[in-house]
Amino acid sequence: MSLTKYIGVISCCPDTCTANAGPDHIVCLGNPFILNTSGCDSSKWYEILQDTIQLVGTGPIVDVFPQQNTCYLLVCYSGCCVDSDTVCVFVNPPPVIQWNFNVTPVCLNGDSLLLDTALINVFINNNWIPLANAPGTYAFNGIGVVGNYFHPNQPGLNAVTFTYFDSLGCSASITMYVNVISCCVNTCPADAGPDQTICIGQPVILQTQGCDSSSTWYQMGPDGLVQVGTGQIVDVFPQQSTCYVLICCAGNNCCCDTDTVCITVNPLPVIQWTTVIPDVCSNAGPVLLDTANIFVYVNNAWVPVSVAGGNGVFTGPGVVGNLFYPSGLGTFTITYYYTDANGCSSSISKTINVISCGCDAITCGCNNFPPPPGPTITVVSVDPDNCANDGCIHVNVTGCCLLYSYSYFDPCDPLLSYSVAQTPDSSIFCNLKAGTYTIFVQDACGNFAQQTVTVPLASGPLTEFVQYSLCGDSICVQVEGGCPPYSYNWTGGETTNCIQVTERCIGKVLTITDSRGCSITKLISVPQFNFTDVINPGCCGANGSLCVSGCFGEAPLTYVWSNGGTTSCITGLSAGTYCVNVFQRFAEIDLGSGRESI
Repeated sequence: MSLTKYIGVISCCPDTCTANAGPDHIVCLGNPFILNTSGCDSSKWYEILQDTIQLVGTGPIVDVFPQQNTCYLLVCYSGCCVDSDTVCVFVNPPPVIQWNFNVTPVCLNGDSLLLDTALINVFINNNWIPLANAPGTYAFNGIGVVGNYFHPNQPGLNAVTFTYFDSLGCSASITMYVNVISCCVNTCPADAGPDQTICIGQPVILQTQGCDSSSTWYQMGPDGLVQVGTGQIVDVFPQQSTCYVLICCAGNNCCCDTDTVCITVNPLPVIQWTTVIPDVCSNAGPVLLDTANIFVYVNNAWVPVSVAGGNGVFTGPGVVGNLFYPSGLGTFTITYYYTDANGCSSSISKTINVISCGCDAITCGCNNFPPPPGPTITVVSVDPDNCANDGCIHVNVTGCCLLYSYSYFDPCDPLLSYSVAQTPDSSIFCNLKAGTYTIFVQDACGNFAQQTVTVPLASGPLTEFVQYSLCGDSICVQVEGGCPPYSYNWTGGETTNCIQVTERCIGKVLTITDSRGCSITKLISVPQFNFTDVINPGCCGANGSLCVSGCFGEAPLTYVWSNGGTTSCITGLSAGTYCVNVFQRFAEIDLGSGRESI
């Protein structure tokens, strides 16, 4: 026989398991709420519905978005223990606002726009309440918004948002749009100027006028517009024909305008000079520089420049027109400059080697019949002397085996005149002082040519101007031309350009000498004037008279009185002060003046 008994074994929960869902909360509709607990190993959150619960998340932190007042149940598991807690979230609705905002388009950079809060209402207790009477705070924001004003600084639709916060901390926003347009108050014409034609390698100045504030230039290309500069003047260097677009957009509500200018770029002419010039004898006959041997590349063909249009010129030492005169020894570079019909230029050079072939009567053909022509001299130009013995006589000469010489006449001191012996060096006609030269050229046959040439002084001849002080108390001489410094020698021993007058009605001789020794001498008269025959007028009458007399060089003298009189004596005078200026016909300035009261 047996007997059975049952023993119940239960969990005694040795660990503490306390659920804490936190305090109740208030949120605004649409805002999230964070369910949060701590100290629970494992937790589950449930939304409490009318007759059931619904799991909304697990873990110590769960985000929920209640749309109405809602309570949540926290069930906490720790070991064998289970505990629970409840938290309720009260959901406040957002405020309801209206903004009676209706604005016509406004001008770019025009006046600011007031954002009037009197046009905004809040729905409270089933009534629309003006914003000014509703509790809470508000703010406007958006591009161009400062405080309660909108500044139309950006074209297009500009969003302006009004946000209202009620006393419960809930907010609502409403956005309106302001259309900002360009009103073109001012005209802003773009004028890029006329089209231009240039030669490759030359710069082009893009220039406009009349743009109120700023100009931007763009180069047109296959990939669109490429900016090349800003401002009214821009330099560009197109390597091919190119068009440029000017966009003129100024401030102060000025319309944008565009204009286009096209630059035609012509290539430089390509030329070749096929002539091979052999060595030539010094002082031989001239060498023809034939343009028939110079070609320009036109339409894929080489064409002589003489029939290609355009024009050209030869330059270089010994070159006159199309001829080269071998008057010296050495290598001479001759350059031909060609300008085509488009105005574009190129150059090409050749060298001519001038050698000595012997200089004697046989070489020059002196015994030939008829005999060779004699030498010639052509003066091309004369460089003046800059008071540094740097004058130069540039000549072209012809003839065989020429010898050069000259005689110099010194205009300042004939005793310093001299002659230079014959030499084959034609450079003796440079590094010359001012004066008169007779230049000689003689050939091997004994024939010679001569020509007289004056080398001027760059500063001009020595001249002087005499100046007198008021009433002739001092005399000054101003010097021009010649070569400074100047020295002065007056009768009486003075050596300065200005002297004080100690004697009157005399003549003083002045000699002025420059650094070359050239001098001029002038007789200068010293004036003196006095008022004579002064008759005072009767009381309140006009019967006074006055004369001026004196000495000053050769007559006639000219008188100019303050009352218009032009003779040495004036009559019919009333009481007053009378001034007179006296002029001498050879003088360059007023020679004397005075004043007298009657």
